[in-house]
Amino acid sequence: MGKGSRFGQVKVAFAAIAVFVALVLMCAVPAFAAPRILLDGTQLSFDVPPVIEQGRTLVPMRAIFEALGVDVS
Repeated sequence: MGKGSRFGQVKVAFAAIAVFVALVLMCAVPAFAAPRILLDGTQLSFDVPPVIEQGRTLVPMRAIFEALGVDVS
């Protein structure tokens, strides 16, 4: 095997790693975005954004109740 074939193998390995990293980053982006909360088709806004922790979505309930017309004191 010559020096040129070794260089070709390194290029192929580098390209494969670059594609893998790009795919991982593209798939991970939605995990960082805050979940959207819709009520009757209208997106609610919150003082503190909803978060996903350990597979559970945590939302500020006060804003949801007030959007439903409940008087929260």
